[in-house]
Amino acid sequence: MPIIAIQDIVPICENKTITIDAGAGFDDYLWSNGATTQTISVANPDNFSVTVTNDYDTISCSSTKSFVVKNSNKATINTIETKDWTDNEDEITLAEYIIDSFSESGLMEQDVEDLAEDFSFKLNKSVKNK
Repeated sequence: MPIIAIQDIVPICENKTITIDAGAGFDDYLWSNGATTQTISVANPDNFSVTVTNDYDTISCSSTKSFVVKNSNKATINTIETKDWTDNEDEITLAEYIIDSFSESGLMEQDVEDLAEDFSFKLNKSVKNK
């Protein structure tokens, strides 16, 4: 049976469009919106499903995945920690996040931590390159 790797809840930011991919290598795709492509673009929260099929001579195997596209709440920063603000060590660390809204919308805590690390790196880099 084909395996479709789409999470049960797919987050979307307000006024943004996302692409949802059912995965490569299937012979046929049928989305609940009528599309028959590997990917669809989604601009609004809603319930969706996709059925994929693999054909083997006279036998076809299909699998269906239902999922929800849900608005993601905005993240809020509770504190910002400034550490040793001198010419030698310029560093700002985003110390704490509210991640409940992310986990409700399908993002895992690790995703939020990765975003924080990326933001901290970019901020440090831009400050140090002054």
